[in-house]
Amino acid sequence: MVREDDVVPDMFYHYTSIDAFRSIIESKKMWATRYDQMEDRSEVHVGIDSVVKVVKEHEAGNPSEYKDFLISGIESYAEGGLEIYVLSLSGDADSPSQWEAYTPHGGIAIGFDSRKVRNGFLSPTTKLPHLETQLLRCQYIAKDKYSELQALIEDQFFRPNSYSAMFGKQGQIAQHFFLATLSVTIYQTICSIKDRRYEPENEWRCVTWNPHSDTHPIRQRPGKSYIEMAFEPEDYIKEVWISPRGDRIASENAVTECRQMNGLPFAIRSSKVPYSA
Repeated sequence: MVREDDVVPDMFYHYTSIDAFRSIIESKKMWATRYDQMEDRSEVHVGIDSVVKVVKEHEAGNPSEYKDFLISGIESYAEGGLEIYVLSLSGDADSPSQWEAYTPHGGIAIGFDSRKVRNGFLSPTTKLPHLETQLLRCQYIAKDKYSELQALIEDQFFRPNSYSAMFGKQGQIAQHFFLATLSVTIYQTICSIKDRRYEPENEWRCVTWNPHSDTHPIRQRPGKSYIEMAFEPEDYIKEVWISPRGDRIASENAVTECRQMNGLPFAIRSSKVPYSA
């Protein structure tokens, strides 16, 4: 979730190859991958392990049954199989760490208008913003140092008159609402936590929970499940940066050609990072 004190950047960036850029422009789609099938599965466990530890150590006056129920619910995310899909973006343009990680031999960074991203990428079938997608800012936690998480966990799960007060309420409607809202809060919290080592990425995530098959059908590729996040390039893309690595002139020519062929107004910018391949 985007908290009140979060400063949302003007643009979010996706670092990728020239070939992938062409495909994205032609298809007008990005891919969000199921959370337990991302390239680094340890990312999921960082969030789960950190949150479980802080919840176990929480000493507020809440029923022990609630804490046990909450811990069980959080740990269930480690088992996978939940329909949660993640599209990762960076809040930084021309980031040395992002160039090195995602375009080691050259490429580009697509700059998306953050106002459009915050309103939601589009359903590939209806072309309307998908309301079930949440924009989350990643929280970077140092390994074995959980004090930074305590305030977040307190606010998310232990506020007065919140989940702990609702726990055990009788009535099917109340119980259904409790489970649904608690599940959303759990996935939002887990999906926003990363190891402090990756803080230079300044990652923001578009996270989709239980996409409806009519608006976001689940696609398959070897070893991956994903959903398509559609967009209109002329509205969403405001600039494209050229990587400092690889053949910069060839990359700029390819981006310029793609811009002209598709009649797009985005600006083309060259990296100022002082290294090359």
